Amino acid sequence: MKQAIVLIISWIVSQVGVTLSFYTHAQTDLPASVAKLSAAEYDTRTLLEGLRSPWSLHVDKEGVYWVTEKQGALVIFDPVSQDLQRLNKPLPAVYAAGQGGLLDLVLLPREGKQQSILVSYAKGSANRNALTVAQVDLHYDNGQWQVSKQRQIFHVQPWKSSPVHYAGRMRVLPDNTLLLNSGDGFDWREDAQKPTSLLGKTLRMTLTGAVPKDNPFANSKHPLTRYIYTLGHRNAQGLALDPQGRIWQHEHGPAGGDEINLLIPGQNYGWPVITYGKDYSGAQISPFTHYPEMQQPLLHWTPSIAPSALVYQGDSDQYPELAHSLLIPSLKYRRLHQLKILEEDQASLQFDDIIINMALDVRIRDITHTLDGDILLLTDGENAKIVQLLPAK
Repeated sequence: MKQAIVLIISWIVSQVGVTLSFYTHAQTDLPASVAKLSAAEYDTRTLLEGLRSPWSLHVDKEGVYWVTEKQGALVIFDPVSQDLQRLNKPLPAVYAAGQGGLLDLVLLPREGKQQSILVSYAKGSANRNALTVAQVDLHYDNGQWQVSKQRQIFHVQPWKSSPVHYAGRMRVLPDNTLLLNSGDGFDWREDAQKPTSLLGKTLRMTLTGAVPKDNPFANSKHPLTRYIYTLGHRNAQGLALDPQGRIWQHEHGPAGGDEINLLIPGQNYGWPVITYGKDYSGAQISPFTHYPEMQQPLLHWTPSIAPSALVYQGDSDQYPELAHSLLIPSLKYRRLHQLKILEEDQASLQFDDIIINMALDVRIRDITHTLDGDILLLTDGENAKIVQLLPAK
């Protein structure tokens, strides 16, 4: 059985040009994270209730909150005036099933009463669906936002027939290009290693969906390969930038092996050739946790915490004890993790994993900041809410 697994892995790795060679010395597995509870205690304050399975929360330059709901609605809420608008199904082609639906949101620069956004969403049907990015143009009239037009700018290929593992998180880089996390589709996990598939990748494109000329594989003969920024990912839903310009990503492992990674253009992060997790049945996915030319995670959670989102927390008057950290909600354990970055060890980044001590006991779907630096949490589920994390006692 193990020989068969090795043969399969050999074929997968050969597709990306990595020579299969076994180590002649013992490999040391990366230790799993051991979290501790914060000494400080935090309260929360509810700002908005009644959200329907939201996925993403963003704050615009006017301080207005924009929320996506998986069924396809866009919620726009002004916390000062308390005005709330729900645009139902601005994208009629949303495929809302399983983990699919309307996912992430990027706010493009506003021009007066015109606001354009990019949204990631599942498009298609049960038999044929794909992660898709569209631009939606809105205009403000008579106190309401209205959709003026929309157009698809990109979709992941190949199409698949599972309603899971879309990933879907987006971030705009300082050079005005777009990063998009693409999931492996679960049953298509081997595609994460195929350069001719966009499943299981971090993709980079212009804001109109074109290939940037400086992408790692921009000169590839295959048109899909040109979009790949990094490969070998499972279901990445955390993507953040820090002031140094580093790109942080986390991804869901299977039963164990949730990962934190720093993204390096053109690099392979290993899934499913290397993993610290096992299949949900308990079966072994791969005999390897290390492999030549494949990146190790900076940290892994085994057992899984099911990380849902990611922000970088810099210096802050409100939360000085959280400075220089990654903040990561856990869906599984209904808590918030602070990964304190130990800057004194830049050669091999290490972290203190601290669980934020707060009374809030609910699944957290997203996390972001207000214009003033307050931390906002978006809860998960059919009757979700936006809450503010109050400064520590």
